[in-house]
This record gives sequence, C-alpha cells and structure tokens, in this order.
Amino acid sequence: MTPIRVFLIMRGASQLSFSIAFTLFALYLLRDLGATPFELVLPAFIYETMTFLFEIPTGIVADVYGRRLSLITGFIVMGIGFVIVGSVPTLLAPIIGMAIAGVGSTFISGADSAWLVDEVGQETAGDAFVVSQQVKMMGGLLGILASVLLGSINLQLTLIVAGLILIALSVLLILQMPETGFTRIPSSERESWRDLFKTLNAGLSLIRSRQMLIWIMLITIFLAGFGEAFGMLWQAQILENFSLPNLEGLSDIVWFGVISAIFTPITLAALELLKRQVDLANNRIVTRTLMQVYGAMILTVLLFALGNNLFLALLGLWLTRMLMAMANPLMEAWVNQHVESNVRATILSVKGQINAFGEILGGPFVGGIATLTSVRMALTFTILILLPALPILNRARNNGVE
Repeated sequence: MTPIRVFLIMRGASQLSFSIAFTLFALYLLRDLGATPFELVLPAFIYETMTFLFEIPTGIVADVYGRRLSLITGFIVMGIGFVIVGSVPTLLAPIIGMAIAGVGSTFISGADSAWLVDEVGQETAGDAFVVSQQVKMMGGLLGILASVLLGSINLQLTLIVAGLILIALSVLLILQMPETGFTRIPSSERESWRDLFKTLNAGLSLIRSRQMLIWIMLITIFLAGFGEAFGMLWQAQILENFSLPNLEGLSDIVWFGVISAIFTPITLAALELLKRQVDLANNRIVTRTLMQVYGAMILTVLLFALGNNLFLALLGLWLTRMLMAMANPLMEAWVNQHVESNVRATILSVKGQINAFGEILGGPFVGGIATLTSVRMALTFTILILLPALPILNRARNNGVE
C-alpha cells in the first residue's frame, strides 16, 4: 500500500476501535460498576500516568529503531490492554487494562505522523493530516454504531472487540506498511543506550532553542487538562442534570450513541472547510485559527455546563467536540512545521508526555471537584484551565514565523 493509504487506514481503524471502546465507557463505569465522578476519571488517570512515564523512551525507540516497529508494537499492546479492561466487571480490570494500554499508546504517539512526514514530505503530509481527521470521524461514527449494538448486548463486549480490532490492525501493518524514508542505524554502529540519550538530548535542546516549541508545550499542558476533564465528565453531566426523552423505550445506551453520532456530520463539514480555507504551512495563519477555535470553545463549554435545558446543553456539547476535532490537525501541522526529521518522533513524544502531564493534573482534580460539589460546577471550572492558552497563542501569532 502507499504510505498515505496506510496512514489513513491506521488512523481510521484506530479511531474505530477507540470509538467502540469509549463511546459508552463512562456509562459502563457509572452504571455497571457504580463509579463516583472521581472513580470515573481514575482509569484515565492511570492511563495518562503510564503515558507520562513511558512516552520519552518509546519515542526515542521510534527514532533510533524505526517508526514501523514502534507502531506495530503499540497497537498490539493497546489491544491487549483494552481486552483486559472488558474482561472482568470490576474497577480493578479497567485500572490494569488502561495501564497496559497507556504503555502501548506511547509507542504510537508521534511515530505515526513522523513516519508519514518521512515517507511523503511535510507539504503532502499537511493535507493528509486534515484528511485523516475526516477519516477518523467516519471511523468514529461507525464505532458509535458498533458500540451501541455491542453495548445493547453487554457493555464489556465493546472493550473486548475494540482491543481485537487494534491487534488485527497491527497484523495488517506487518504485512503492508512500508518504511523507505527512515534510515535505521546499523547494528555495528549502534551504541545502545548512548544513542538513545543522544536522540533525547537533541530533542530537548531543540525545544529549548525554539521559542515556538516552548509555547506549543505550554499550550499542550492547559489543553490536555481541559480535554481530559471534559471528555470524562460530559456523560455524567447529562445523567446528573437532565432526563433523556423516553421515545419508544430507547435505553441510555442508544441515547448516548445518538448524542455521540449527531456531531459527526457537522464536524466533517467543518474539517472540509478547514482544509480548503486554512494554509496549514503558514505559521501565523495556523496560530490565528487555533486562537479562534479555542476562544469559541470557551463559549461552547459554558453553554454545555450552564444550559438550563437538554437542547442547549447538547448544542454546547456538539459544538465543543467539533472545535476539539478541528484543533487536532491544526496542532499537528503546527508542531511538525518546527521539527527536523531526525528528532521528529522524539519531539512529538515530548509533547505527548507533556500532554499526559496536563491530563494527570487536570483529570483527578476536576473529578474531585465534581465529587465534592457537582459535575456542573466541575465543567464550569474547566474553562479556567483552558483560558491561559489564549494569551500564549496570541503572543505566538504576533511573533510570526521564527
């Protein structure tokens, strides 16, 4: 297969798996396992803690030994973790399984986009990042449908099937994934851990030497804390503060599937507009667009958190998730504009580790607020986490290209 086709299949299949696993994951924890809001964010906290601990070494492995090997390993390990999460209906299984999945995710983080840029070049990759976001949306939509069908039988099935899809994806990558743009260090010249630390030092030195990369890392911390808390608490917000309509005896499982599915066509249209109207190779334009996206997100989160009826709350939810989806390719293109190939995966892994650090701080803290006060209050608080990103983005925009 061509690199772009492999990349799109990889992004689509992985999103299909994640959507099957996580569309009803919070409902599974809340309803079947009786989790409190704090316990609701605990598996994600474990996942991100493992990501934080293992992101750097696995990213360096991708730079020294190859992105292909790193990606195949990551999908296998994540798949095993998902299967474990759904294997036993106790809170211990999600904790153990998400810990394993967190380690697996670090082999993938940064390696997929770094592999694509090496294979096709930055200019072609920029458009592919946007297209891949659209493919992910389609995979996510199919995953929502599959999650509802499987969840109607047994919510544990959603997690087991999601894990098996990732394992199957790794087999496909073994058979079809090329790697021609990466130069592997010969065994005779390899210095083992010394080479690993050389690559790490090169990545950290590059971040310290470029103000734009420092800003990107700071923004990542705030956005990660916001995204983790919002993503885990939105289902609890609906269950706690609203009554879902009783139409034809539809269950909560079906309603949450419908809620998750409705925002997909809106987001696909927004991503198409983004691809056509935004020059992803222009630093100032990308920065300005990110600032607009996150500024609008503050308003939509307020609408979701404080809306006094179900329609207003759902409108805020759909718009917030649409804006979060639009931000992903913008951030991905922005980071890759400022990174050389030989340390690209390491830089992206550093970003991944900082992202995990932000989620580690934000998730349990906001979950604790929800447990002590209310989910509505906790979601309102997430705006304070998001706000510092705006002045940083504004400064990056005003300074232009380095």
